[in-house]
Amino acid sequence: MNTAYFVKVSDGLTWNVLREKILLQEKKGCRPLPFLISKRLAVSPLEFHILSGNILVPAKCYTPYTAVSTADSMGIWHCIFLESAQDSRNLLLYTAGRGFPLYASSLFP
Repeated sequence: MNTAYFVKVSDGLTWNVLREKILLQEKKGCRPLPFLISKRLAVSPLEFHILSGNILVPAKCYTPYTAVSTADSMGIWHCIFLESAQDSRNLLLYTAGRGFPLYASSLFP
């Protein structure tokens, strides 16, 4: 089972701030949460730059798939995985079926 540290998405959450919050959770010994990837999408460098500037703002690339980003009967989050086509940066989004992310993470190489 995959696990990750998730951060509640708020206005102004950027990829860099997300990374800092994830590293802080790891340093504090927080327990990562189990997840599954329901949809994997490669996005252009420009699109990823826009997405990572404010994660709360919905993007056309993933909104058609938000319905598959829900928790199953075991409480495991099914997420949308967005990866930059240019580098190793990525976003893992949990939407609970809504049109915008409620929680986000990133899987660091």
